[in-house]
Amino acid sequence: MSRDYHVFVTPQGDCRGLYVRRKAANSFEVRELSGGKSNISFSYRIVGLRKDIKGHRRFAKIDTRLPLPAATRKPEPTSAARRAFAARLEKQMRQRKPTRGSAEMTARMDKKRRPDFARLLQHVPKRPK
Repeated sequence: MSRDYHVFVTPQGDCRGLYVRRKAANSFEVRELSGGKSNISFSYRIVGLRKDIKGHRRFAKIDTRLPLPAATRKPEPTSAARRAFAARLEKQMRQRKPTRGSAEMTARMDKKRRPDFARLLQHVPKRPK
């Protein structure tokens, strides 16, 4: 009868530990380890096999690994497709309404020249030796 179920006890306070001393068909006895005399509460969980189910079996093992996705790679776009894409982007940009300040920024950028690095290096102070 004692093998028909398991009792798991958890102390709800400080003690030396708990164990199940005796199990019967409709009761069980819990004691403290090392002859302790604590007066604490405890929680318990009982797990057993049901009598109305015959031939207990574990769940079937299943493969939990995910299948690898098929290696599908898009083909490289042709040069004609790239030119068509660039043309669409340019057309969309022309159709957009300019935002506030964008015309001013464009005018300022047009006035600026790309810096000539040789000229810039002339203005860098030389390190004393």
